[in-house]
Amino acid sequence: MPRVLSAISTYGIGRTSVPPVYGGFSNGGVSALGGNLGGGKGCTGCEPNVPYVTTLLEFVSILEYFKTAIQEFYPAQTIGSAIEGRIVARGKFDIRYGARLEWISRFKDIYGKFDVTSPTHVDLLKEVFLSLGADWRIDKWLREWQPPVDDCHGVTRDASA
Repeated sequence: MPRVLSAISTYGIGRTSVPPVYGGFSNGGVSALGGNLGGGKGCTGCEPNVPYVTTLLEFVSILEYFKTAIQEFYPAQTIGSAIEGRIVARGKFDIRYGARLEWISRFKDIYGKFDVTSPTHVDLLKEVFLSLGADWRIDKWLREWQPPVDDCHGVTRDASA
């Protein structure tokens, strides 16, 4: 007789040493729990006796119980929040504008508004150009800037002093 393996366990046939989950074992295709599990001739009571539709309907009712329990014990919650975040963008703009913006960020709290008549402010703007790795002489206004002259004495004066 050919050797037929069980669909539940191969315990005792040399395939595994783990005992069967349901307590029986198969020997030659016939389960110790009864029935022909090896697919032999005829079936000896292992076929389902409950229609599949009934089983599926019962399964759906179990899912409905789960759904009700989840809704009751874990209610949906909505949380609102303002959206905050940082935006990073790349772009190009003239170094002359960038140097002036940098002057504002560095020196506005100290000196206030940029004074075009102040040699100190102008020198700091030149320093900003150099710190950004640019030659301040590319800015025509800085190249041509002259300190203000006191009309009475003919000397330059610092308006911010």
